[in-house]
Amino acid sequence: PSSSSDMIQVITKEEEEAKAEASRELVETLLSSPEAIKVKTRAIKRLPEPVLAWIKEQFQSIRDSGVLEMAASRALAALQRELKGAVEFMPYLEAIEKVRNEKRMLEMKENGKK
Repeated sequence: PSSSSDMIQVITKEEEEAKAEASRELVETLLSSPEAIKVKTRAIKRLPEPVLAWIKEQFQSIRDSGVLEMAASRALAALQRELKGAVEFMPYLEAIEKVRNEKRMLEMKENGKK
């Protein structure tokens, strides 16, 4: 029989793996974006070969280190927090909109009586 702490660890591990995969996919998507391709093409056309070789080496070092994925993970976590905050704030916005609409309807009725 597995304990609840084992189940929590499994869920946590699965969540971490899903986050890591999402980060990898985000990095790959960004690196293959039209804008990234334009930057790479401009660099190839304008920079001398030794500089390009150095840039490629540095970039590969960064890719191998996982720094891009960590940055993507942090960006996704920040976005997730922002979305959570927005979702929590939605009922307030809906209530404000409801009051606004009711006020507008009341004003229209009052203006129609005059």
